[in-house]
This record gives sequence, C-alpha cells and structure tokens, in this order.
Amino acid sequence: MGFYIDNCQKMKYKGEYHPTEILDIFTLNFVNLDDVKNVIKDNKCHKLSNEKTREDFIQFNNDEIENIVKNMKIKFRGKMVNVNLFIDRCIIEKYRDMIRNDLKRFISLIGKKIYNCCEFVADFD
Repeated sequence: MGFYIDNCQKMKYKGEYHPTEILDIFTLNFVNLDDVKNVIKDNKCHKLSNEKTREDFIQFNNDEIENIVKNMKIKFRGKMVNVNLFIDRCIIEKYRDMIRNDLKRFISLIGKKIYNCCEFVADFD
C-alpha cells in the first residue's frame, strides 16, 4: 500500500482496500492491517508480528565486517581469488580503499539476516 499513517484522513482510504498488509519495521515482515489496526491507533511504534525482531539479527560489528571482507572470494578467470588480493592486483591504487569501504558498507547495510541467506558470487571470466 505504500506509506500509511492511520490517523491521517487523506491516507485512511488506503486501509479500506483488502487485502492490505503493513510492514512491521521491527521484523521486516508484512502483517494484515485489519489484524493490527487497534495496535497502531496510538501513533506509537509497535512490533506487529510474532516473528523475531530485527534486534535478533542485528548488524555486524566492525570486527565481523573486517573478517568477512578479509575472507571474501571472487571467481576471476576461472579461479577463486581472495577479494583483497584481487583489489590489490587488479584495481588502480587510488580506488582500492574506496572499493574496500564500499564492500564494508554493503555488508553493514544488509545485516546478518540477509547476509546469511545469500551466496555472493562474482564471476569475471
């Protein structure tokens, strides 16, 4: 349904369409709006679903991110190569730190839940 504020008269019509789901920002799961309308009426932030909360799969700490990037591999010309070795040998020096920082930022943004559900493969044959 997009953005929704329960006490906003201009948005109230969105809640009249069925079925309508709303995102639980704590669990990143969608729940039926009719099931939680009474909960969201007070304009406070509430956990809406019974799933684990985002705190249960929090972001990586800096040491974990460093370790992930340190051990990350890519497939280059048919061989699995450590990403740092690849960066050092194949990337212009002035861009190396930027690329490493972008990798770290990417890992920190997706967090543990998504990271653990993914397999990252870069193939440069």
